[in-house]
Amino acid sequence: TIQKLALGAITLLASGCLLGEEETGNKNGTIQVGDNNAPEQIFVFTSDYTSGELHRFSLDDTTFSDGISFYQDSRLRSDGDNLWILEGLGVDNLIKLPLNYQSKDDILLERSLPESSNPVDIEFLGDKAWVSLENTNKIIQINTETGNTIRSVDLSKFALDENNQANPGELMLSNDTLFVLIQSRDGYNPGKKGTLLLVNANNGNTLKEITLPFKNPTSMVKVEDQILVSISGSYLIEPDSTRGIVSVNLTNGKSTILMTDLDLEGQPK
Repeated sequence: TIQKLALGAITLLASGCLLGEEETGNKNGTIQVGDNNAPEQIFVFTSDYTSGELHRFSLDDTTFSDGISFYQDSRLRSDGDNLWILEGLGVDNLIKLPLNYQSKDDILLERSLPESSNPVDIEFLGDKAWVSLENTNKIIQINTETGNTIRSVDLSKFALDENNQANPGELMLSNDTLFVLIQSRDGYNPGKKGTLLLVNANNGNTLKEITLPFKNPTSMVKVEDQILVSISGSYLIEPDSTRGIVSVNLTNGKSTILMTDLDLEGQPK
C-alpha cells in the first residue's frame, strides 16, 4: 500500500516463507513462498518527493539495508522472483532486480519507455508482462527477459478529446483476463466517466468495455464474479456524491454504487 506520510511516501513488498505451503499476493504486497530456509524480507521504497530509495529489511535479524537511489516518483512491484521498479513521469524507466540484490550492479534489465509515458503498473503472465503507461493512449506487453515490446493495445477511443490521453491506470490479472482501469482525464482533472476494460491477456484483444458511473477510477479488487472499483472523481472538493465505491457485475456488465463519498465522509483512493 502507498501511504502518504509526513516525510513522503512508502511502498512495501514482503517476501519469504510467511504462509507455510501457499503463495499469495496482491498489488502492493507480495509474500513469496520458496526455500524454507530463505530469509523473510520486506522491501521498502521511500520517497520525500525529491529523492527515492529502495531498502531491504530482514525479519530474521531485523537489519535494515542501506538505500539504493532511484527516481522519487517510482512504484515497486514483484513477479515473485524479482523486484520491478517503475520510474515514473520524467524518467519513464522500467528496472528489474533480483530479490537478493546488493547494489545497482545487480540490475538484470533496464528498459527506457517512451518519453513522458509515466509507467504506473505492471502485471505478469509467464515470461511476459503488461505495463500501463498512464500518460499515453496505450498499454504494452513486454518480454520480461529482454524488455522488448511484443504488442500494444490502442486506447485512443477512450481519450476525452484529441488534446488528451486515455490515461490507463491500475491493472489486474485474473486467469487469462487483464482488467484495465481507464481514467479519461482532462489533463490532471476528471474528464469523462471512467472505463473498466477487459482484455485477453495473451493476445490483447478486447473482451468487454464497461462504462463506470463516476470519473477517475483509481483502484480495484476482484471478489468472485464482481470487481469492486474505487473511484476518486475530482480532487480537493467537498463530498458531493460524484465518487465512491462501485461493484461491477462481470456477467451482465452492470455497475452498482455501493457507497459514495458522502457515505465515506471523504474521497476514496
